[in-house]
Amino acid sequence: MSYRMTPMIVLPLLVLLACPVAGSCQTSKPGKPLITVSKETTWITGPLNADGTVNYVAAADAWLSKGVTRENNAAILILQAFGREAIGEKVRDAIIKRLGLTDFLDANTELIGVVQYATGAFAEADYDQGLVDLQAAISAVRHDPLGTNVDLTQLAAFVNRNGRAMDLLVEAANRTRYYVPFVSPGKPARMEDWLVSISLRGWLNVPKALTSRGALRAREGKFGAAMDDLSAVNRLGHLMQQETLLITELVGMSLERDAMEAMIGLASSGRLDKGQSRALMANLAGTAPISMHSDITEPIERLFDLDAITCWAREGLEMGTRCGPNNTDQEPDVTVPDVKIDYDLLCRLTNEGIAKAQAADALPTFAARNKAREALSTPTSPAVKDALDVYRNTFKIQASLAKLFQRAGTRDPQRLARLIYEFEASASSVFPIGELVETTRAWAMLARLSAALAVYRAEHGKYPDKLDALAPGIIPAVPNDPFNDKPLTYRLTEKGYILYSVGKDMKDDGGKTRGFFRDEPDMVVEAK
Repeated sequence: MSYRMTPMIVLPLLVLLACPVAGSCQTSKPGKPLITVSKETTWITGPLNADGTVNYVAAADAWLSKGVTRENNAAILILQAFGREAIGEKVRDAIIKRLGLTDFLDANTELIGVVQYATGAFAEADYDQGLVDLQAAISAVRHDPLGTNVDLTQLAAFVNRNGRAMDLLVEAANRTRYYVPFVSPGKPARMEDWLVSISLRGWLNVPKALTSRGALRAREGKFGAAMDDLSAVNRLGHLMQQETLLITELVGMSLERDAMEAMIGLASSGRLDKGQSRALMANLAGTAPISMHSDITEPIERLFDLDAITCWAREGLEMGTRCGPNNTDQEPDVTVPDVKIDYDLLCRLTNEGIAKAQAADALPTFAARNKAREALSTPTSPAVKDALDVYRNTFKIQASLAKLFQRAGTRDPQRLARLIYEFEASASSVFPIGELVETTRAWAMLARLSAALAVYRAEHGKYPDKLDALAPGIIPAVPNDPFNDKPLTYRLTEKGYILYSVGKDMKDDGGKTRGFFRDEPDMVVEAK
């Protein structure tokens, strides 16, 4: 969809990471829908709810379920690994029935995170230090899996505790589809209810568990099994992104970045033999790069946005912006004025914005894409700038809209529609998704190059003087820096080499970095 992070979604997301509960809006303004059903406005023309609005939940579910079978659906194994409680209570029975789910892991074997593990593993007096040490061990084995001297006793116990769940996740990663039914208890059904149907906590536990087990297996000489674990993290991230929603895009990218970080740690360790380095390179070569933002989030994120506008039209902005976990009012001290808005125009602007974002992503260079994205997300109206300041500082959508209407007035429905769209489009400047996608793609490229360098070292006893020595014998060609389309910087060092991209600021900072696997100033791989 467009380069905008729908503001009404941001606040609930902070709660959703931990709360798998579903809610629905209470209709306060029944009556004739205020949005014309057409390709230009609602984008799809059916199915329809009883009140004549588009049932985007049913449409999304139909689109996502095409071609899905019990045998190819990774979600069945993933939810078994996460445990029954990972499914929101209000939609749990419906999802279990639709998927035919059985055999959930119990509380002793389902996937848990480091905090939950530490709570049970350490005495109260030792908890804080124990958790710090465990987190440090996870970081150490990811950055230097074969050489770290950190005490790994508790990490091994954490990995062992999650063993059965991780086996299910690795099996799931070999499937081709990921589908969890879109279920809404609301009347009418609401896309927002999906956000709390599956707890994201389980997904966020995946990379630490699997990359840790992969690193420990590599240390034990079980390199094939280690590759299975690390590649599973990457594939699971790609599978999750089949839902084409902003939040699944972000979580999927998080998994891919964790997998790339661990694989770069292996490749740059200077300890891989010929077989191991070739296996790592083959693993990375078989992974497709993450798609651009407007591709990942089409079409379900579009439906999500249009459904949010439908809620506003049906119930008014005050009620519409309250719709979140448990139907609670996130800002009880703020009242959004009951104003008339041209919702047909707001829908058309949303669809036009998506087309503009797709055009931006199709531009040939990062500089051109970045310039186009910036133009799409830069506000021009003083009223929108003021509202954006409120949003940027507080993440309060109702307060932001109240400021917008206070500044702009409330008498012109078309002008208000344009201002609301401009405000939502500008909200992406708070969290630039396009740049995150580009840096994730760049890390995948650097991971492949570092694996090729590991192959060269294993086969020649040293790293090459220049990257050109890698092609065509080890890789077909040496890619340019994706940010400035110039050759990547590579030079030998006393310990090994330094390889880097200039990163999203497109400036060469001489290989400066804030640490291992950091996006700025430069994106650096340094071999030992």
